[in-house]
Amino acid sequence: MEDTTSDFKGQKWLICQPMFSEIIGSTILSLELAEYLQDEGAEVRLYSYYIGSPMEKIAQSKGIKFIEHSNFKAQDFDYIWSNSQCLPRFIMDNLRGLKGKTNLVFLFAHLSSLKFIAPDEFPISLFLEERLASMNLFVSKEALGVQKPFFNEKLNPELFENPAPVKFGIYIHERRKNLKRILMVSNHLPKELDEAKEILEESGVLITQLGWLKNDYKLIEPEFLAQFDVVITIGKTVQYCLCEGIPVYVYDHFSGDGYLTEENFDENRQNNFQEEKGGTSGHLLQERKKVVRRL
Repeated sequence: MEDTTSDFKGQKWLICQPMFSEIIGSTILSLELAEYLQDEGAEVRLYSYYIGSPMEKIAQSKGIKFIEHSNFKAQDFDYIWSNSQCLPRFIMDNLRGLKGKTNLVFLFAHLSSLKFIAPDEFPISLFLEERLASMNLFVSKEALGVQKPFFNEKLNPELFENPAPVKFGIYIHERRKNLKRILMVSNHLPKELDEAKEILEESGVLITQLGWLKNDYKLIEPEFLAQFDVVITIGKTVQYCLCEGIPVYVYDHFSGDGYLTEENFDENRQNNFQEEKGGTSGHLLQERKKVVRRL
């Protein structure tokens, strides 16, 4: 009989995230990782310098536990996953005691290449990561290339390209002859997308906006995503769309590369689908017929 026991069953994991409150890429990754490991039978706890809603309530609803006090030590865990070099005080105060005395595996993840937007994704403690990490994970080739000069030769880099949960592969996008519904996902919605919304709505297209300062501010689920013909977004949400087979227009407050195609896929993949290129609402409208033909 085939052994179906998970490799993660019984393992003890600690996931460290600097801020766990808003619905953003890094907090979503932490949540999805914790949920996956927990479903596979691992014991998971989440640590953050600041924990707040809505992400706190979402995590609690999924049974994910937080470290709320310091009555822990590094040896209580088998694996420690650190975003942005975030680590609890009980580990930082005992770094010397860890050397050669534990089989603890440290995984350090860096989720952005943009230093002016996410400086905490760059090394903040000299040689800390090189000393502790079993593996250094980068969200894209661009992130690795930009950050590599900040490390010494002991770096053990691997790509962790913002994967989507398996559940997004279950829903297959239904191709439609007419473009009727568009989803815009952004926590920093640029003015030109508001302009595009007005233009497209005048032509009969229903637009839904998701993000900060919008009526809808929530996690994206496969069922919700499946109702749209096109999604305008960057980063994490692009991966969801790829799994469901939904056309993507790569665009946000840093501009973008427009419709994701076979020709520009590899280039966009190298920067986590956040290309900084020019675009306007007029350009979006002009390409509408092209999308309809592909649908």
